[in-house]
Amino acid sequence: DSSAYGILVSRYQDRLYASVLHVVSTAEEAEDVVQESFIQGYLKLDTFQQTSRFFTWLYRIAFNNALSRKRRRRGQVSLDQTR
Repeated sequence: DSSAYGILVSRYQDRLYASVLHVVSTAEEAEDVVQESFIQGYLKLDTFQQTSRFFTWLYRIAFNNALSRKRRRRGQVSLDQTR
């Protein structure tokens, strides 16, 4: 039910954002990670086994997304850094 999921998004988005911001380097990246994580969570909702809290499950998705993003970014060099 997408309206029920919307309630979960409203309930957890700020908390998830604050958690992810500690892993990635910018607010924009944290917003992207949170949005991607909520979408991924919605698409994989049938895998949630209810053995833990919903936030814990969603946090793991977001944390893994943030780490993946950080790893991808590590290989990139900014043009500003080369000056």
